[in-house]
Amino acid sequence: MKFMGLLVEGKLVVKREGRFPGKNIILAILEKGSLFGEMAVAASHQHSVTISAVEETQAYVLSFDNAQKLFQKEPALSIKLLKKIVVVCGLRLQHTGSRLAELL
Repeated sequence: MKFMGLLVEGKLVVKREGRFPGKNIILAILEKGSLFGEMAVAASHQHSVTISAVEETQAYVLSFDNAQKLFQKEPALSIKLLKKIVVVCGLRLQHTGSRLAELL
């Protein structure tokens, strides 16, 4: 299922399977106010990471299908949402670049 979410309460760990089966790499820890899964809605991408709750968590979820309806019915709100997604993606890319530079 394609969806994105807004973390309202709690903490989520974002991880990806490493080179060795069963070994995960923690990519991020998300806290209140964080978006997750946004590329599934904005660009119809499949989820490429696993997200796990590390404490009691509440989130608002927007499915791909409902996002498409939102884009049709509420263009002004959709533009705000897409701008937020662009900012989040840009910040994550910047953070990834910094982490990569530390390794080199």
